[in-house]
Amino acid sequence: MGAKVVYKKSILEGDNVLLAGFRKGGFYAVDSTNYINAQYAATTVSMSGYGDFSREALSHFLAGNSAKIQFLIDKTRSGFFGSADGTDIKTLFELFYLKAMQPKVDSLLFDQLKEAAIENISEKPKTKTEKFQEEFKFLVRGKDYTSLRRTKASIENGLDKAALLPIYNDFFGGANHYVFTIISDKELNEILPFIKSYIGALPKGGILIIHININHNLLIKSLLIL
Repeated sequence: MGAKVVYKKSILEGDNVLLAGFRKGGFYAVDSTNYINAQYAATTVSMSGYGDFSREALSHFLAGNSAKIQFLIDKTRSGFFGSADGTDIKTLFELFYLKAMQPKVDSLLFDQLKEAAIENISEKPKTKTEKFQEEFKFLVRGKDYTSLRRTKASIENGLDKAALLPIYNDFFGGANHYVFTIISDKELNEILPFIKSYIGALPKGGILIIHININHNLLIKSLLIL
């Protein structure tokens, strides 16, 4: 249990800092009853905002700041990717922590997204090409809830507002099993306070920091346990 942080010192254009993290497990890892909800959780939260901020208020608050980070859930993994100029490192880590720990779902927005999702599903008879593609998909992946064609009824009955936050929190509300990667041109001791304060503040079993330093074409690894 716990998280792994890989820190690599590298000269980046514009004194940028890159922060990313991923762990195995995605749509395919959730229970079949929440498969549809998992596909909408990160998107709905992103459009709703975080903590006391609506999406628009957060954008306004960050105006002129280079920090940005996106959270995602796909078929086989969950994670995030963000970046900032060197002067906005603290904001990048603050934004990461805010999005990990203070998600919310706006009821009106959810209703609009659900209505749009239902309307966008076509129930016209399948073309020969679509039938062939579907049969081929079943042949490769099997016929189960992950490969069945989405219908208006499946969205109406399966997409549940109450399920979205628990799913989001399961994926992002803790650091366990995540591999974080941080790349910047700064020394580790300059970044370490942010790792301790923000990644270290997430629920987890411990953090192993791997420092990768390339010096005169020699790869040097050092380990630090928090």
